[in-house]
Amino acid sequence: MTWRLSLYLDFLRLLAAMAVFMAHFFHVEFGEPPFDTINEYDYGSDAVVLFFVLSGFVIAHTARVKDAGGRAFLFARATRVFSVAIPALILTALLDLWGGARDPALYAMREVTQADPLQYLIFGVTLTNECAWSGL
Repeated sequence: MTWRLSLYLDFLRLLAAMAVFMAHFFHVEFGEPPFDTINEYDYGSDAVVLFFVLSGFVIAHTARVKDAGGRAFLFARATRVFSVAIPALILTALLDLWGGARDPALYAMREVTQADPLQYLIFGVTLTNECAWSGL
């Protein structure tokens, strides 16, 4: 992969990540025109798919060229994923506690799963929270 192609793919992934961020930030409940268009056409979901497809190309190239061998690849992927996932889970839990303390009425009216927080943590750490059998 040339450095130009790598830079281009990284730029597209950045744009996709920004679209996902904006879809969450300007959620339907908070979105005002013209930002409500992001959720009206579901750009956030499309951007997630685009991000992961492009990431697949980058990961496949890395596995073939840089991290040759199964053990090296698995170690590199695990360190990249969990170095972001674990702090994100901790930050999410802290912000959720802060949000619940700040405005309990908002949390009471929202439709959220009433699963055990430990269950959420286990599914989050194992990255299985989106599996159909997780029930979340």
